[in-house]
Amino acid sequence: MIKNCHPVIYVGTYGEFQKFVITYVDTITALPKCVVKVPYGHMAKQSIVNEANTLEQLSIEDRGLNIPKLFSLNEDRGVSVQSIVEGRLSSERFTERHVDVLLKLINHGSTVCIKSDSEPLIEALNAKNMPTTTGHGFIKNTLLGLDGALLLPSTWEHGDFTPWNIKIAHDDLALLDWEAAVKNGVPLQDICHFFSMQEYLLDRTQDHISEIISSSQVNRYISVLGIRQEYVLELIKYYHIKSWCKSVIQDPGYAEFSLGKLKGIR
Repeated sequence: MIKNCHPVIYVGTYGEFQKFVITYVDTITALPKCVVKVPYGHMAKQSIVNEANTLEQLSIEDRGLNIPKLFSLNEDRGVSVQSIVEGRLSSERFTERHVDVLLKLINHGSTVCIKSDSEPLIEALNAKNMPTTTGHGFIKNTLLGLDGALLLPSTWEHGDFTPWNIKIAHDDLALLDWEAAVKNGVPLQDICHFFSMQEYLLDRTQDHISEIISSSQVNRYISVLGIRQEYVLELIKYYHIKSWCKSVIQDPGYAEFSLGKLKGIR
């Protein structure tokens, strides 16, 4: 218990990554003081520790990001304490400011390619415990058919880059919830997630793939990274392949959504 504070407890989404998020609010000023994350699902400890290590590493790298400050981590228990990030939730639009913050995540001088990044996916698809659903063969064949050898700039992947994990603080964007972060990730994946999750969860009628391809801000992003326009579809396919592999057991609805999007790409 934190002295002179009242805990406000949020119970996360049910599943293997479920956690308790406890915001401690000052009993006198009514202002939030810190956030404590406590694991509940059997994979939550791993994700909380990953976020804590990510916040610490990004702080060392000093990229000019507005992110929570890690106060402490009990690695054995998987409990972290971090600062409050002030601001209001960002809009659902993908703007110049979103590109600005994503460009800060580029690992300059480091490269990655789909072929090397996808090795764990190949192993997962070949694993005996992977459900052999109707989409399994299609996913595997699509992955093997990607132009995976092209070297791309490496980037930190936030992993859950959505409007509800982004705050507007003054003229800057603050990024929250780094639990799914990857240090040497493939570019455009966070952008795909930003558009895709909104179509899926908010029941949007506009196809997010068309939105990505036609977005002037996405074009600005790939131009800075030196990615050819014709390669964008390969990166979108790769995002949905990864999404299918991650969600086929825990979130079959999103797995089916990703499979449908892949089948619709010409």
